[in-house]
Amino acid sequence: MAGGLRARRHRDFRYSPGGRGWGRPAVVRDRGAARLSPSLRSLLYSTKLSIAAFLALYIAFAWDFDYPYWTMMTVYILALPTSGAMHQKGAFMIVGTVAGGTLGVLSAAFFGSEQPVMLASLLLILVIATYFALRDRLPSFYMFMLTAITCLLVALPGLDTPDQVFLRAVHRTQDQLVGMTCLFTVDMLLFPADIMKALRDMVDGWMAALKTLSLAALRYEVVGADEHGRAVDKAAQLDPLSRQIRYDSLDYSARRSRLSAVLHTQGLRLLPVLSALADVDRALTRDRMPPALAEVRSDMAQWLEADCAGPLTEDLARRLRHLALPVGTGAAGVLLRLQRRYLRGIYAGWCRLAYCHRQLLAEHPRDVRLPRGARPTPTNLAHVDRGYAIKSALVQGGQQLSFCLLWSYANWDSPFAALGMVLGTVFFIVSAMADDPLVVLRALVFKLVLALVVVGFYISCVMPYTTHFETLVMGLLPAMYVLGSQILKPGAILYAVLPFAMLRLGNDGPGIGFSTLINSGAGLGVSMACSLFWMVLVMRKPPGGVLRRLRKDNVRDLERVVQGHEPHGPRYAWRALDRFIMIHSRVGPEGERATGIMARTLREMRAGIEVSVLRQQQARREEWRQPLDQWLQRLDEQLARRRQDDEAKVDPALCQGLDQLIARATAEAGLHRLSDALVALRVLLFPRTGLPEAT
Repeated sequence: MAGGLRARRHRDFRYSPGGRGWGRPAVVRDRGAARLSPSLRSLLYSTKLSIAAFLALYIAFAWDFDYPYWTMMTVYILALPTSGAMHQKGAFMIVGTVAGGTLGVLSAAFFGSEQPVMLASLLLILVIATYFALRDRLPSFYMFMLTAITCLLVALPGLDTPDQVFLRAVHRTQDQLVGMTCLFTVDMLLFPADIMKALRDMVDGWMAALKTLSLAALRYEVVGADEHGRAVDKAAQLDPLSRQIRYDSLDYSARRSRLSAVLHTQGLRLLPVLSALADVDRALTRDRMPPALAEVRSDMAQWLEADCAGPLTEDLARRLRHLALPVGTGAAGVLLRLQRRYLRGIYAGWCRLAYCHRQLLAEHPRDVRLPRGARPTPTNLAHVDRGYAIKSALVQGGQQLSFCLLWSYANWDSPFAALGMVLGTVFFIVSAMADDPLVVLRALVFKLVLALVVVGFYISCVMPYTTHFETLVMGLLPAMYVLGSQILKPGAILYAVLPFAMLRLGNDGPGIGFSTLINSGAGLGVSMACSLFWMVLVMRKPPGGVLRRLRKDNVRDLERVVQGHEPHGPRYAWRALDRFIMIHSRVGPEGERATGIMARTLREMRAGIEVSVLRQQQARREEWRQPLDQWLQRLDEQLARRRQDDEAKVDPALCQGLDQLIARATAEAGLHRLSDALVALRVLLFPRTGLPEAT
């Protein structure tokens, strides 16, 4: 995952003596420098959202929009902590709305006369959009989800009025544009939320976590799962910020986005190298360490503590490049060679990290290329398991089909059924992103009941006394302030969507009464019941939980590498690193169990890389083909037992066979790459069994 000493080839990575390190970056103008208490910040944010929402509603009333409540709903749907995040979500909203509106119009135009065919086409669009929404690791998943929602909103009422489908698509788009414009304008004029401070704090936390792990590895110290967990948490939080900054009005925002993405990716690539160095240190006792190598490690630790700045930068590059090791044969010599390789990789990685950190916070940053294989951090099972995403999408189609059959049997009005189907789509996608969808659905039921109570209160106690726009503002203002203070919490967006969607505020007041409210609630209840039925019937929690499934998938993927079905080692390594991040977020940071599981996952990832090297060497050297095949077959059998039983005992013949291969490879000249891979595998697979010549 990390190469050799490549940093010395780039002058940008070099630091003059006494130069600025990554801990003392160049100053960037911070528009949000004011220090505000959390309560005051929440009050100002609620004020900003309320002003934008009422401005959008006023424009919708003045221009006589058919669905003015959509403009207010858009403001709260786009409510996010920073301006860049709001701009990003707004861009995805418009693209998804236009795509969904277009598909809805085409569906009504081609199949409007045949309602079953039209419903089948809508279900197909819904299944495809759900799959891509679940697989997308970026905030652009919202674009696919909104494509499905808009398509249903536009086309479902077209079952009764197909001639109005195009106008509904236009109205939906114009309402969102008005709400978006009002929010962005108010945000620009009142208390703009700058993303740069949040990004700077997150990057500093990410670098500090990596620094702690690197210093521990260089000083032969053992770190627990909590330190690894802190680093992985910072990586997961940094990833969305690095994407959002591209949409901010900050100077050089695109360059800063790439720089933060490089910091994220390069830091993740450093984790397995640090793990490999720790494993080699356990196999090679410190009294066998050459003085020159021990001195380099000590100086590298001092260099890191100095924030990768000062005269040690050039000195370490020269010493690592020309570091000579004692001439030796056997596994001990190979371990020293591996240690030198890992130290070079750590130095190169930190040079690039320090350079990108300085450029990120500089006033005029230089551009960089994204590393090969860079990818967003996964957050749910569908991101790393295509089969789970396909099953979820098909279940979405099944539960909506059952809802349509109930709709046809009960002969509901199209608007009520459409609302249930649309919000049911949202509920299902949101719940499918969780490890336990049933828990999420139960929480959504609570939000639905609360929304019905709030709408009922406004219908009976507030709306009858609102005779003009000013009184409407006074009646809605308390609820809007409460909503604004809660909107940034996870799942709180439904507190805005559900009441607005059911109240249907228009020029003539609410477009709903108690009877229609009951019908809307019934439609949503039936939609939730269909979702629960299909979740229980098909989307059952995996045996042993998501953690066990991820562990088994990791071993199964390693089996494919051992069997030769995956010749590309780095591609496997990125998949394994994705699962490592997912496993960490599920196993928790406490206890020996967490430390063991996370360490084993990293070892399996590195084992896959070394096995791919063996396969390459096997293809080049005819005399090694049969012995390597025999040993890899034994390893495959061991992995099959491990997949069935996580605590399966290791076959002693596997260790003995590997020792024989190591003895043969180290005895022949010119087999450094092969012997390095064999010894690395020996250290990985049998960490508690010392090498004969390494102690």
